[in-house]
Amino acid sequence: MPEFQPNARQRGKHPCYALDDFAEGYVEAMFFTNGDTGDEREDLLNAMGVERLTKASVAKIADDCARFQAAAADLLAKAYAECDYDSAQAGRDFWFTRQGHGVGFWDRKPLDDSRALWRELGSPRVGEPGWAEYEKRRHPTLGDKLSAIAKTFGESYVETWRGWIHVR
Repeated sequence: MPEFQPNARQRGKHPCYALDDFAEGYVEAMFFTNGDTGDEREDLLNAMGVERLTKASVAKIADDCARFQAAAADLLAKAYAECDYDSAQAGRDFWFTRQGHGVGFWDRKPLDDSRALWRELGSPRVGEPGWAEYEKRRHPTLGDKLSAIAKTFGESYVETWRGWIHVR
């Protein structure tokens, strides 16, 4: 897998360098997955660099991230305060979750506040004693709630055209 390092280059005047930690994590995840462009070159976006993001794309990224952070403000505040979790990881999880990758908010152990119930009931598995009680008392985890909000944003589409990266 390609490795993306957003701070590897000298920070310049490009608007992507003004993004907050959440949006920077989002861009990092977008580049890590090659923007889900479907291009055969796994490192296409990394080879182009963040400076090739159009200004409109950076504005779209900033807007999506800001709207998500506003919609999930209470949940994110709880995650940052009570879990071993930060805004850059939340930005990465926003990308992964909205794009339907196999990781995301729902998969993050620090956001699984149901572990106490699992410990209390002996980590029951489907069909085992205690499973019915677990299911009855189970509630959506912090990660589940953040995932539900992320899914309302739908997928983002990334394309390369004439040497520029376009995000819609």
